[in-house]
Amino acid sequence: MCGITGFINFSGHNKEEVSTRIKKMADAIAHRGPDEEGFYVDDHAALGHRRLSIIDLSSGQQPMAAQNGNYQIVFNGEVYNYLEIKEDLIQKGYHFKTTSDTEVVLKSYIEWGESCVKKFNGMFAFAIWDKKQKRLFASRDRVGKKPFYYTWDGKTFAFAFASEIKSLLIGRFSNKKIDPKALDCYLTFGYIPVPFSIFDDIHKLAASQTLIVQDNQLNKSTYWQVNFDIPIVRTMEEACEEFKSLLYDAVKCRLMSEVPLGAFLSSGLDSTLVVSFMSEIMTQKVLTNTIGFGDPKFSEMPAARQVADHLGTNHHEFIVDPNASETIQKIAAILTNLLEIQVPYPPGMSAKWLGRM
Repeated sequence: MCGITGFINFSGHNKEEVSTRIKKMADAIAHRGPDEEGFYVDDHAALGHRRLSIIDLSSGQQPMAAQNGNYQIVFNGEVYNYLEIKEDLIQKGYHFKTTSDTEVVLKSYIEWGESCVKKFNGMFAFAIWDKKQKRLFASRDRVGKKPFYYTWDGKTFAFAFASEIKSLLIGRFSNKKIDPKALDCYLTFGYIPVPFSIFDDIHKLAASQTLIVQDNQLNKSTYWQVNFDIPIVRTMEEACEEFKSLLYDAVKCRLMSEVPLGAFLSSGLDSTLVVSFMSEIMTQKVLTNTIGFGDPKFSEMPAARQVADHLGTNHHEFIVDPNASETIQKIAAILTNLLEIQVPYPPGMSAKWLGRM
C-alpha cells in the first residue's frame, strides 16, 4: 500500500507554509509507504505521497506529472490490467516515460476524462490535479478496498483528502468533534459506514465513486454498481467451473510484481485456495506465513502446516504473544495519531486487570 494526501485552496496559499504542512501530513502516514516520499506544491494545490514500491521501482515516483506539469497525480493501489490499457493508449499516440500503472492511470484520465475509471480492474484511490482548469478529480475502486477520506466545509473553499484520518488532523483540517451518528453506528454495527467517519467534518468517499472539486463546488457520482436484475442460470457444475476460472485469473493478475511475493496462510478455505493457485501459477515455491498465538486452542498453525506440506510451500511460522494493556494503548495511538497521549484506565481498572482479559 501507499499513502496519499493533499489539499486545494481556491483562494490561494503561501507556498512555503504549505510545503511544511503537506510534509507533516505525509509523515503522519509514512508507515503506508516507507520506501520514498514526494511532494508537489503550486499556488492552489499541495500533494503528498508515501510510496511502497512494487512495480517500476526505478521510475515510478509520485506525485507524477504529465503535459509539462499541468496534470499531477497521487495514486495508491494497483491497476491489474494496466498493460492492456497502456497498449490502447500507445495506439492513440501516447508515449510513456515509466513502466508504472500510475502513469497509465494519469494518461487514461487525460484521454477519457472521468470515465477512465470504468476501464480499471484493480484496487485504488487516487487524486489528479489539473492546474490549468483548477480542477481536482478523485476516485475509489469498485468495492472500496483502498481508503479515501476528505473534508470540505464549502465556505473556506479549501478541500483536503488523505488515505487516513490522521493526515487531516495533522493538517488542521478538522475540528475533531465526534459525530454522534457515527459513534452510534460503531457501537451498534462494530464499524462506521460510508460516508461517515468518527469526526463530523471528515467523510469517506464511497466505493465506485468519483469526486470533482472545481469552481468552489464539490460533485460526486457513481460509476459502477452490482446489477441484481439480470437473471443468471447456472448448474452447480457450471458455477464451480466459472468460479475456478475467475479465481485463477484473480490470483494470476495479482502476481505481477518487482519484489518478492508471499501469502498469509491461515488454513481457512480462502487462503488455502489462493495459495493453491499461486503454487500452480508460480515457477518457484510459494512463500507462506502463519501467525500463531500462545494458547494452542486458538492456533491455526497445525492445520496451516498440513496445507503447506501438501502444496510444498516455503513455509514460516511466527508466534505472537501480545500484552493486552499495551496493545490497547498502541491501537488508540495509531487510530488517533496522538502518540504522546497516555490513555487513562477507567476507575477500578488497571493494566494488570486488563492483562487477564
